[in-house]
Amino acid sequence: MSMLRADKPNEPAFPSKGASAEDVLQRIDEFKQETPSRTYGKFSLHAMEGSDAIQDVGEQAYRKFIRFNTVFSFMLEGLGRIEDDLHDMCVEMLNGGEQGRANITSGGSESIYCALHAMREWARATRPHITTPEVVVPYSAHISFSRGAHFLDIKLIRVPVAKDYRADVGAMERAIGPNTIGLAASAPSWSYDLFDPISEVAALAQQHDLWCHVDACVGGFLAPFVCKAGYPIPDYDFTVPGVLSISADLHKYGYSPKPCSAVIWRSEEQQKYHYCAGTDWPTGPYVTQSLLGSGPAGATVAAWAVLNHLGEEGYTAIARGIMETKQKLIDGIADIDGVSTWTSDTSILLIDSDEFEIDKLVGGMQALGWVLFGNHEPPLIHLTVETASDEVVQLFLSDLTKVTNTLRAGQDIESGALAYSSDGAEGGERAPRWAKRAWALIESR
Repeated sequence: MSMLRADKPNEPAFPSKGASAEDVLQRIDEFKQETPSRTYGKFSLHAMEGSDAIQDVGEQAYRKFIRFNTVFSFMLEGLGRIEDDLHDMCVEMLNGGEQGRANITSGGSESIYCALHAMREWARATRPHITTPEVVVPYSAHISFSRGAHFLDIKLIRVPVAKDYRADVGAMERAIGPNTIGLAASAPSWSYDLFDPISEVAALAQQHDLWCHVDACVGGFLAPFVCKAGYPIPDYDFTVPGVLSISADLHKYGYSPKPCSAVIWRSEEQQKYHYCAGTDWPTGPYVTQSLLGSGPAGATVAAWAVLNHLGEEGYTAIARGIMETKQKLIDGIADIDGVSTWTSDTSILLIDSDEFEIDKLVGGMQALGWVLFGNHEPPLIHLTVETASDEVVQLFLSDLTKVTNTLRAGQDIESGALAYSSDGAEGGERAPRWAKRAWALIESR
């Protein structure tokens, strides 16, 4: 059947005759079997999924609103009430108080784009003489800041991080110029799982009358519960004076089905710069929560369901389990010669080596089935830690020991690719055509 053409690339892409539902679904199951198992993707692709029970609640909730569009939530009273509840929960999570406001987005990137857009619109209203607005961020800030700045015609200025890989507030201050409109920092950064000194960055923003955004896409729905579980977390939310907006992903450690994130505002004074109300067309005013028009209502409803299902106790128990799993990995890696771990603040564990090339370690682990993320600067293995059984932890440690022993014995291992590599190395030959073509076009400019 041509519509199942993955194995028949010379056939037309669109089938002349449809296949049975049974055949289509069976083929999808076959495709799904090609994805890494939950065991070997536990600390990468399958992290932040939650248990089977949590997934079941989210998926059932999603299906109940799978056909609905958030652009029409003003006409759907029940969906509107769910949205209001979800906004309130996000605000409470980040200590926004009665003045705090929130909007639901499709993911961390869109949340950051929304914050940059509001920042730009605020600057246009309050300092119209600035024609080339600039935003200063540490080098460790998520790449979404660069992408969003590109789309919004903002000049992004990245400054080097300090020796501890956190934001260098002094360097950020030196980068402030007459066109600067805002600062941003991470809580924590994706690359290093380190909280920037948010209080200092926010104070600097206040001193220069600038907007301060905190990217808590990783930590927003984890850090509060890591703290409640007894682990120290630096101040980063709206309890910090000067923080005007925060991005936080519900589909990360909020365990909501994708796509679902939030951008949270200190008050309506900031949120008013977020909205873009179109009226110049025949059908009348058009206002949406974020940059998107149509949005999956199922994602919003699923997030509401999972948050209510787990509650504070549930999330705190999960956070405790994550930190305990992380410590087991740290202790086990300490017993493996040639590798070590970095200190980090929440759930991400970074593996370093002063003896082996990181890409060789990654290649060896990939050959044993593991899917791993990593950093290029400096080269590090990046584990997105999730609560795992002792069997999974021991399997990872055992395999890492095998790889280091192989390298120490002088045997060569084919290099593995760290994430976000221009050669399509996350998938290599398995990477989809669009990714290979995109990189080719980018490199041809």
